[in-house]
Amino acid sequence: YIRNYRKERQEKEGLLIIESAIMFESGCDTLCDTVWYISVSKDMRKKRLSESRGYSVEHTVSIMEQQMEDERYRMLCEKEICNDGTLKELEEKLRQALQGIRSRLRSGSL
Repeated sequence: YIRNYRKERQEKEGLLIIESAIMFESGCDTLCDTVWYISVSKDMRKKRLSESRGYSVEHTVSIMEQQMEDERYRMLCEKEICNDGTLKELEEKLRQALQGIRSRLRSGSL
């Protein structure tokens, strides 16, 4: 689906953002010009999964054990954005990062 969508819009201006917990495992990274890692501490990840999805600690830990280590993401991604704060703080960090991408697009360096 994403490959077709990207191909259809290839000549159009704009950004396509893919959010995936398994970006590299699924091969979606090969569709991207840049890949960012939205990191969060393990304790905060457990807390958020428990609160937002009602996951038990055991279920959360089993999910996290199946994911790549943070250091591997850092090696594979162009940019890391820490998400240990509030939603408003994350939105501001993303807004700034997207401004950088738009600048790179205008200059032809992406």
